[in-house]
Amino acid sequence: MQSTNDPDNSRITPPSRVTISQRWRFWALILVCGVAGALFTGWMLRPPRLPELTRAQLNQARQLWETRNPAAYTLELTVTGTQAGEYQTRVAGGKPVSVTRNGQELRRHTWEYWTVGGLLRVIDDELSAFAPPAVPPPHNADKDLDQPAANIVMRATFDPQWGFPAQYQRTDWSTGREIQWRVTKFAVDPP
Repeated sequence: MQSTNDPDNSRITPPSRVTISQRWRFWALILVCGVAGALFTGWMLRPPRLPELTRAQLNQARQLWETRNPAAYTLELTVTGTQAGEYQTRVAGGKPVSVTRNGQELRRHTWEYWTVGGLLRVIDDELSAFAPPAVPPPHNADKDLDQPAANIVMRATFDPQWGFPAQYQRTDWSTGREIQWRVTKFAVDPP
């Protein structure tokens, strides 16, 4: 038998009750932390952003390509956006001998565009077309001449050994259209 003088007997307290609002706060906190964690993880795992293209980068890459220009090579690239597909270009004797898209041969008059020299020219043409004019024409002096170019963002990386455009991306923010390519294989072939 327990003594009535037992100090522990006199301090019996009822179990604490968790209110509905406390439970709601707990689950809301869990949800917020879960969403924040998912967003942070997605941000950390995003693909790295390509650097913006500059004329100096393009000129340096072109100079490297023209210096190292192999007479025979195979180039494979993945294109998304306009003309999406898997492209393979074979060059021999400095000329394209085969260009396929998704395994189907393209028309010969388009082959040059899919060589390294052709890709560098396409980038050069787009950079020239979308760059703001160096000197504003007098009849447009009151217009914001940077506006059309501001809608177009071009990004690229070039192979440090050969100078070919390893990745290229052009985004038109006014239309939401984008074209991108990534070289998946470049191999110098025996002559």
